[in-house]
Amino acid sequence: MSVYPPVTEQSTVVRMPRLSNADTRHGSFQPYPRGSKLSRQLQQPHVTLVEYKTARFLITDEPNAHNMENFIMVFKLHNVRKLVRVCKATYDKEPLESVGIEVVDLEYDDGAPPPDVVIEKWFQLITDVCQHGPGSCIAVHCKAGLGRLELENIMIIYFCY
Repeated sequence: MSVYPPVTEQSTVVRMPRLSNADTRHGSFQPYPRGSKLSRQLQQPHVTLVEYKTARFLITDEPNAHNMENFIMVFKLHNVRKLVRVCKATYDKEPLESVGIEVVDLEYDDGAPPPDVVIEKWFQLITDVCQHGPGSCIAVHCKAGLGRLELENIMIIYFCY
């Protein structure tokens, strides 16, 4: 007994292109052309909003050239004024800065504690945003979304409040 409904005249069958062994081995098959409108729509940012007292942080995945417009829309929605990169820069920050979002680079190794200079810059950044921009939000991302971000947020909440 099949768990799928029978194919009828009213059914729609979608046929995917057949992949050669080379396509599947190297992951070169892309169902949507890179940079197409549909591809960009499917690349919606994954975000987590962390609010504690007057501090607002938006944890995101890493933007890229193909989904930057989507990130900018989400950042505007959350009133992001500063975006902190705690990883190596892999995208152009000009599109963000052209809409008033300052990009701050505080890179350090994943799995390692932040150096003192990074901690000091974080505290200054938080003070500036919380005192001079009530309701503003700081967005932060690293490459994989693991390790550094959780440490940053625990540090910020524990030491600032």
